[in-house]
Amino acid sequence: MLAHPAPFGNTYQQDDTEAEGRLKRLRRGAPTPRRLNLEHDVNADVLRWLQTQLGGGFPADDLTRRYERLGTARAVVAEVLQEHITRLVADPLKVTVNGVASVDNSANLAAFERHLTGLDSITAPDDPPATAPDMVSVITMQVRKRR
Repeated sequence: MLAHPAPFGNTYQQDDTEAEGRLKRLRRGAPTPRRLNLEHDVNADVLRWLQTQLGGGFPADDLTRRYERLGTARAVVAEVLQEHITRLVADPLKVTVNGVASVDNSANLAAFERHLTGLDSITAPDDPPATAPDMVSVITMQVRKRR
């Protein structure tokens, strides 16, 4: 709690955010098997799908944090792929040392771009059901005379 209430603004809201921050820090240090987030809970299927799309080299904690921040598995994959593309573009794509070594990352860049482009056609486990209507139709009714 604040010792001196501020003359303007909602001090209770500030107190609540400070308490939530302390609670989050305590939870991070506590050995819990899994923290639940009611808004964006990463279940085993979503985590497995993320690791399948991105490869097994990503820690589950990193993917969980990204999923909680972004809200969808598709957004997590898009962000990670975009980071890979940015990292590859920042360095020279092709390096050749005559007679010693040759490194060509242009194929990797093309593969990441294809994966990012084709991401919309892949069904993610947290996507809404496909049976949901895409459009609203209007039904016209004819008025009949009453007796």
